Amino acid sequence: MTLLTRWEPFREWDRLQDEMNCLFNFAVGRRGDAYGLTPACDVHEDPEKFTVNLDIPGVDKKDIAVRVENDVLSIRAKRSLSRHEKREGYLALERAEGTYARSLALPNGVDAERVAAEYKNGVLVVTLPKRPEARPKQIDVKVG
Repeated sequence: MTLLTRWEPFREWDRLQDEMNCLFNFAVGRRGDAYGLTPACDVHEDPEKFTVNLDIPGVDKKDIAVRVENDVLSIRAKRSLSRHEKREGYLALERAEGTYARSLALPNGVDAERVAAEYKNGVLVVTLPKRPEARPKQIDVKVG
């Protein structure tokens, strides 16, 4: 007995695209050095400044570059792991080595001349002070 199946010309293309997406996702997860690593980032604002916290564990301080240019904060850091070429004794190698990169557009009012960065316990803290004219001003309301 022969079964009739509806022919869908794009079914194979969809399957191929799904397989390519899986392959690409696997490559990105395993080859951070080729595609770059995006660090997790928290941004906090208070009346005086913005604070950016980035998780970049395993990076040496000398391998971190922080720049402010054209109202963009750019952070690059390189992590190198000491691995043996023969990889003897390893049961798993999941920690990626490569370059962290993150760029954030800065809001108006950041004083680029006073930006400071500190690296401690795998967290980079970048402090972006606001210019005095960009800070909120309290205005007293007069009665009468």
